[in-house]
Order: sequence, then structure tokens, then C-alpha cells
Amino acid sequence: MKHQITTLKQLRIPSLTILALTLALTLSLAPSGAMAQQEAQYSQYMFNNLFINPAYAGSRDQASMSLIGRNQWTGFAGAPRSAAFSMHGPSASMKSGFGMMLTTDGIGPIATTGLSAQYAYRIKLDADHTLAFGLQGSMDYYRTNFGGLHLEDETDHSFAGQDVRRWLPNAGAGIYFNGKLGYVGVAVPRLITNRLSPTNADTIARQARHCFVTGGLVLKLSDHVKFRPSTLVKVSSGGGANIDLNASFLFKEKLWLGASWRSEDAVVFMVEFWPTQQLRIGYAYDITTSALRTYNTGSHELSLGFDFAFKKGRVVSPRYF
Repeated sequence: MKHQITTLKQLRIPSLTILALTLALTLSLAPSGAMAQQEAQYSQYMFNNLFINPAYAGSRDQASMSLIGRNQWTGFAGAPRSAAFSMHGPSASMKSGFGMMLTTDGIGPIATTGLSAQYAYRIKLDADHTLAFGLQGSMDYYRTNFGGLHLEDETDHSFAGQDVRRWLPNAGAGIYFNGKLGYVGVAVPRLITNRLSPTNADTIARQARHCFVTGGLVLKLSDHVKFRPSTLVKVSSGGGANIDLNASFLFKEKLWLGASWRSEDAVVFMVEFWPTQQLRIGYAYDITTSALRTYNTGSHELSLGFDFAFKKGRVVSPRYF
């Protein structure tokens, strides 16, 4: 039995409606309150949007896995260090996408280990464009080790008995629209603002909501060179907006070379190489531009990806995004 493909004409969903839905989700899920940014940061987000958007699950039209590790602000004691492993792929009918992700993130005496699962409902608008709505369920184990800190004032009781061990269930949602030459996505990976501080603490700390807006396109410069601008806007509760602008060039469908500018934070240089059609290896180096630049020697990020199968005619497009 052949699978029926729903087309854009059958759904009667014009492009303006898609844009309206995207903007509506952005406004409705936008954070409120006073929180600091807490989500792990990756410079190579454009090579696997599953880290920030559950609706990305299955968008490569093949089973795919990715591993990424980041050592931020090298030489700075207690600096952030993050790692994530993900797998995702489409269903047999291509109407759904499924994913899972293991993450670890730490800064100073605080560490978080998490497991999440993603589901995306994919609507085939036409031969080259897909609109996906995604959901995510996650469980994080949050822990602190303030007792291991070396305090200048050993009589300071602010950290006494303050260590936390807590399971943090959460849920997220997102929208992802992608085509052969472009994509746009909006997502809030965590909607629940779980409490992080001890119950007897005077100040209440909570998980913050983060809204991620992504977009990118590909322009053909010649038969062997393509240009891909992309952007990521991150909005956190009370933390304002952070903008990441990236420009990358693809040479002979094998080598990506690019650079990014992250507002009030860093300039990034990155490279991704495809030794085979299935294996990809990436590296990014961040040069800090904030006041922390005198205290560290930059940030290093290494990524590894593998696609398990390819379909004819669908090899090039997934590489772009």
C-alpha cells in the first residue's frame, strides 16, 4: 500500500499562515520573569538543531546520530563544560520523527545530567518543504557541591547545608519549517520553571524558560561553492536577547568553513569536514570578546555525526542544515 502524501494545496496553508503560526508560538512561549540564562551553549548548533528544537526530529529524512563536546573559557576555573549525544530519524511513513538525547552540563559546583525524548509530527507541504510540530519530554538530575568550594571566609554560613540533589521533569515544544534551500524554527525546550534552590533558602532560584528562534538559507555561488547564512536568537527569562550570526561556505560538498558573531560574547571560527557521505567531523573555536577575555584562552568544541542511510535525491539538502 502506498503512503498518501499530504500536499500544501490539499491543506490550503499559505506561507503567510505558516509565518503567523511561527510568530504566534514565539510570542506565546516567550519567557517572563527574572532569570539568568541556563541552557548549554553550542557554537555548531546549525549542524544539529535537535539540541534546541524537538520539531527537528526526523528532518534529515534518515536515521542520524551526533556527539558534541564543549570546553568553554579554557583556563578559567569552574568554566562551563558541556556534552550531548543525540539520535533521531523519521518513521517509515515519513509523517513522524523520533529522537532522544543524553546531555551533561556543568559550571563551577553545579552539574546537570539529562535524558530527553522528542516527537515531531511532520506535514509534507510539497516535494521540497516540510512543516513539523514537535514535543519534548525530559528528566534532569540537578546537583550542587557547594561544600567543595574554598571560601575566603570559612565562617560564612551561606553555603552550609545548601547542597541540592533534585530530579527535574520538564516538557518543551517547537515548530520547524524546512525546505531544500532554507529553514526556520521556534522552540522552548523547557516550559516548566522547576525550583533549584533548597527549600530553606531565602532566595528562590528556578529553571528559566528559553525561547530559541533559528533560521538559515543556502545560496549557490558557483558549481563548487555554496554560501549559507544562518542565525540563532536566544531569549531567556529576564536575561534579554542574545543573537548569533553565522556565515559558512561549502566547498565541493565536502568542507564547511565559517565564522560566527555572538552578541556581547564571542567571535567563532568553525570547520566541518565530510570524509564520506555518512560521516562528518566538526570543530569550533570561540574567541571571547566580553570582559572575561583576559581570564581565558577561548572555547573549544568538537562534534561528530553519522547518517545511517541515504535516499537518492535527498543527500545534498540535509547537509545544508
